[in-house]
Amino acid sequence: IVIACSEFLLRKTLNANLGLVNLGLFTATWMIGTYYAHFLMMATSFDFFPRLTETLADKAEQDKSINTQVEMLLLLSAPILLSASTLSPYVLQIAYSSAFRDAADLFRLMVLGDVLRLTCYPLGFVLLAHSAGKHYLVAKIFESSCLVALITFLSLKFGLTGAGLGHIIAYGSLLFVMAALVQLKTGYRMSRRVTTIIAALTVAALTIILLSARSEAATIAVGMLFTGISIAIALKRIQPHRFKRRSA
Repeated sequence: IVIACSEFLLRKTLNANLGLVNLGLFTATWMIGTYYAHFLMMATSFDFFPRLTETLADKAEQDKSINTQVEMLLLLSAPILLSASTLSPYVLQIAYSSAFRDAADLFRLMVLGDVLRLTCYPLGFVLLAHSAGKHYLVAKIFESSCLVALITFLSLKFGLTGAGLGHIIAYGSLLFVMAALVQLKTGYRMSRRVTTIIAALTVAALTIILLSARSEAATIAVGMLFTGISIAIALKRIQPHRFKRRSA
């Protein structure tokens, strides 16, 4: 109910602040992000909850399971996120029409926010596995409130760019809160490898955004290079886990 109401309120305020056309551009980018984020999260989480509940009594194994899950999700997501950001004008044109190419810059900002959004998702599972429903509810209320407040405020000052910045700051804040709640409940600590992956993905997505303001050709060249590197790293890291699961 909170999420549904916050999305309705967000659309209402954006319509009032930016007009119906910009609301349409925002909604288009939001829907694409929601679709691929949901797909990635569901595709990587079917066996996470049972694996997590098996390790509740062993903190070291639990931390290893959580870090592995976050790492695998981010590695699988990286090529999709980076290629979508790089080719955002074409993605929007294929998904909707050429009129939506104007939302390319917003879409790139939303992708950067989705790096943080995807990182939060497995942490929510940890709270549910520990029967910390109240903690989870607090996190979801915080997420909805931050999105509405930040996007509303920043869109008034910076237009669609402000909406994208609000999305990034909201999920950055949510990641901080979610990590704090999980640590409070379970003592979990994020591994250095996971932190490095988050930082690398953030820098790559930010680089694409900055390049897009200067040269579309350079954006595509560098962005596809990043995508290729992310695919190579993902294949190298994921293959051993696949073989382990088959043998198990």
